[in-house]
Amino acid sequence: MLRLLPSLRPTHRPSRLPVPHRARSVRRRRATRWAVAEWRADVSPPIQRARDYVAVRVGEVRTLDELAEVAGLSRYHFARRFRDEVGEPPWAYVRRVRAEQARRLLESGASPAEVAYATGYTDQPHLTRDLRERFGRTPGQIRRQADSGDENRKDVQDPEAVAG
Repeated sequence: MLRLLPSLRPTHRPSRLPVPHRARSVRRRRATRWAVAEWRADVSPPIQRARDYVAVRVGEVRTLDELAEVAGLSRYHFARRFRDEVGEPPWAYVRRVRAEQARRLLESGASPAEVAYATGYTDQPHLTRDLRERFGRTPGQIRRQADSGDENRKDVQDPEAVAG
């Protein structure tokens, strides 16, 4: 039994970067992977069906099993293929699409409570936490900024605004 202990040690060395630098590095890799995946046209039909389903019914998507069923794949196979083809796990994709749709609805003048309900958030505080984390602004700030007609704003997470 004691002879097995050395084999249980991690084989990789932990990063020597301070925690904030590691977090930025992880975010940068995720952002790059997302940007590349967003423009890929070589997504298989089952995965595209799941993406289309999310686009149309983002407020109704509740489980990974539901998406796997739409794609016609097992849960495990679907999750692996989705991540490989799209560049992010299925639930991360659903959360991102949900947040983007919520932001668009807020910019069009909908109330935060209506937006939370329409996009599948459990409640308004959940919407607020997610938007603050993703876009650095609360639903009220997003709405006020849209009402003020500030067309020149640039969101860090909005690739079109950064590129344009």
